[in-house]
This record gives sequence, C-alpha cells and structure tokens, in this order.
Amino acid sequence: MRTLGSRNTATRRLAAFVAICVVLMPMHATAKRKAKPSLPATLVIYSLTEGARVEIDGKDVGTIPLDDDFAVEVGDHTIRISKLGYSEHNDTFTAESGGEVELEIDLIPVAGIVTINSNAKGATVKVDGKILGVTPFIDQEVSPGKVVLSIEAPGYEAFLEELEIVAGQPYTLVSKLKKLPSAVQADSAEQAGGPAFYDTWWFWTIMGTVVVSTTALALTVGQPEAESSNGVFDRLCIGCPVEQAGTQ
Repeated sequence: MRTLGSRNTATRRLAAFVAICVVLMPMHATAKRKAKPSLPATLVIYSLTEGARVEIDGKDVGTIPLDDDFAVEVGDHTIRISKLGYSEHNDTFTAESGGEVELEIDLIPVAGIVTINSNAKGATVKVDGKILGVTPFIDQEVSPGKVVLSIEAPGYEAFLEELEIVAGQPYTLVSKLKKLPSAVQADSAEQAGGPAFYDTWWFWTIMGTVVVSTTALALTVGQPEAESSNGVFDRLCIGCPVEQAGTQ
C-alpha cells in the first residue's frame, strides 16, 4: 500500500521530467534547424532593357538577359542595373534557402548616345553652343530634342548639322572637315619638301646680294667726272690719294 510520501515523490519526479522536456525541446528544434543545410536561391530578372549591366552586391554578374537559373546566396542583397542613355535602378532583395526571387525591372531612357569621328583629331564638339568634348567623341550622352551640332578645329571650316535626338537611341556621325585656303597652301608647301620659299635662307641671301649691288651701282653712277690734265675725263675715285699741285 503506497503512502502519501511516496505519491508526493512520484509527483515531484514527473514535474521535474516535464520541466526538463519543456527546456530541451526548443533547444532540440533550434539545433535541428541549424543543422539543416541552406541551399542557394534562384534569381530571375524580367526586363526589356537588353544589354543593361547587372551588379549584385557590387559585383558584375552579366547583362540582360541573365540565365533563368542564376544562383544567389541566402540573405539580403543589393542590385544595380545600368545602361548608357537610361536611368539607373538600385534596390535590395532577400533570398531564402532553396527559394526563387523574381524581379521585374525596366530602365527608363533619358538621353541619346552620340559618337562622332572626324578627320581632324581634337576638334571641339558643341551642342547648342555648349562644349561637350573633342573628337574622337565616343558614346556620349546628349539630352533628347532638336539640337544644333557643331564641330570646329583651327584651319578648318566649321561643320554644322541639326539633329533630332531620341532618348535611348544611338547616333554615329562621320564628319570630314574642309581645310581653309590658307591652310591648304601651307600644307602644299610642306608636302613639297620644306617651308615656303620666302622662309628659306637662300632667298634672303640672294635678296641681300641684289640690294648691295644696286646700292653700289647707284653710288657710282651718281658721282661727277673730273677732267684730267691731258684733257681726258677720269672718273672721280673716292678714297684715292690726291695729287699735289705743281708736281712735275
């Protein structure tokens, strides 16, 4: 026959067992969750902006369209999508183990992309009078609308053209600037084998000789003639010794 004391002991033991279970069960569940391996998630991006550059957590991962089974690690991530002539998209997303993340991102076109090649390197490129750069002018953004494009270089006629710029569209121009007449003459002299004739040493040497000879001739012709004692006129000699009077 059980006594009251034995019943109390059994009750205390049962209570202690229940308390231990209550404490251990959450710990067991937590350990089970930690032990479960995490699987990468799948990132799918739907976009009509083909060729846009995709960066995940600052790392370049490719261009649109990406492969449908592109994998990302579990956790929070940042995404950046960019393309020349379009607005930039920046956002964050969370990837769960074994899950799939679907993003729909279309960039908005904001500028045209202009490329200019010219026979005059270093020519100044202006749009509506504002300087944007020099040639070669490669993949530069220009605001949409009607614009006046000018290309200017020393020694060349200015190139002018009106364009209708559409956002997101590329434009490629090849401008052949015409040389001014003075520049053409200078180029012809250089191609002939040297500078212009009036810049050469021999031209000025000949000119100096001609001037000296002309001056001497003018002095000689302009001097008076003296009559000699025998009635013959002798040309006056400048600097010659003077004969003394009465010389026998």
